[in-house]
Amino acid sequence: MAITKSQFLILDANILIDFLKCDRTIIKLISTNVGQVYLATPVLDEISEINDIDCAELGIILVEPELDQVMTAAEKKDHYHFKTTYV
Repeated sequence: MAITKSQFLILDANILIDFLKCDRTIIKLISTNVGQVYLATPVLDEISEINDIDCAELGIILVEPELDQVMTAAEKKDHYHFKTTYV
């Protein structure tokens, strides 16, 4: 029996804005062909280029971070410091 590995991508604001400025359909292609795309709700709240309806249409799953994650991010220099993670 083969073991399958799930792949997903967690976006930060900078990466998401870059994708949106280039071609927002690339996000849908990633979620369809590479792996699930996740976005923390505090990151969504920081940017004006996209909203929760756009996220649903592009296949982005919004996640609400745990309190300890928000506190750790708030301690960083950039206020919210959620980084893009490839798994």
